[in-house]
Amino acid sequence: MGRSKVDEKHKRAEAALRASEERYRSLVESTDDSIYTVNRDGKYLFANKKMLSVLGLPQQKVVGRHYSAFISGEPAKEFDVHVKQVFEYGKSVTYECRSKDDVWLLRTLSPIKDPETGEITAVTGITKSITEQKQAEDQLKTALKEKEVLLREIHHRVKNNLQVVSSLLNMQARTAKNKEAIDVLAESRNRINAMALIHSQLYENSDLSAIHMKGFVDKLLGQILQSYPVQDTKISSIVHVVDYPLPISIAVPLGLIVNELLSNAFKHAFVNRKEGEIVVVLRAAAEGLVSLTVSDDGVGLPERFDFKTSETLGLHVVKILVEEQLDGNLEVIRDNGTTFKIEFKLA
Repeated sequence: MGRSKVDEKHKRAEAALRASEERYRSLVESTDDSIYTVNRDGKYLFANKKMLSVLGLPQQKVVGRHYSAFISGEPAKEFDVHVKQVFEYGKSVTYECRSKDDVWLLRTLSPIKDPETGEITAVTGITKSITEQKQAEDQLKTALKEKEVLLREIHHRVKNNLQVVSSLLNMQARTAKNKEAIDVLAESRNRINAMALIHSQLYENSDLSAIHMKGFVDKLLGQILQSYPVQDTKISSIVHVVDYPLPISIAVPLGLIVNELLSNAFKHAFVNRKEGEIVVVLRAAAEGLVSLTVSDDGVGLPERFDFKTSETLGLHVVKILVEEQLDGNLEVIRDNGTTFKIEFKLA
């Protein structure tokens, strides 16, 4: 009775093993991928139906032959290197290659180990065509390139149009007789120039979605110096800007803020002064915050000045840009001049 039970268990185990092998064989033979095994000598031990179909040969014409009989040129060299790599290190390798008939293939090579000794006895390969995927990638790259060219052209045209507007404002300022009108036109021109500079930077950058702020601030400072030539006053500028890219959604309002604060300093901070200093600092603060500080050692703001209720257009613009565009905080510090400190989070 005991012997009968053992035999029954043995039969069930064998049946289960056969069923498992059949499922594996069915899977291997029905897949649309080429599956094969090679030994240390590079000879095929097995090839599934897909592999045989690709080669156009029966099993007996493939098994026992070296893979160099079916693969040649650079693909053969790659295959040889990777097979040896699997035998040496015992780890799977996946790589892309191109067949002689210009078909892109994804090939995965994996070790087969002796269950008792752990020795690698053969390598199993799975090769699938990825030509359609590669073609889709190429089409996507082409579409992205076309989009990039279009965006670059848009930034170029926007920059040119803004420069035309700036020139018109400049011409209007030359014909104006009223000093207040001249100042208003000059301020408007500088705001236009700041936006034009952003689009100019984008046009010149390899990345069309972000601005490197250091180069922008340096150029903006040069533009403002030309717009507000301060006679009889030597003004030095110090710029400490971490040169990391900011997205357009942040760079545009931030650029306008820097323009307003620098313009305000050049116009008002150094009246009746022989020298002065302006410092611009842009850096990453704690917890994902960005900090912008624009300070001068000028005459400072009037004692009764309240930034929140100020009707000065430039500073009112700064307040709106900080609170509504950047969702940030603005602090005004009166200490040996004026310091504007702005903090906001990168979205």
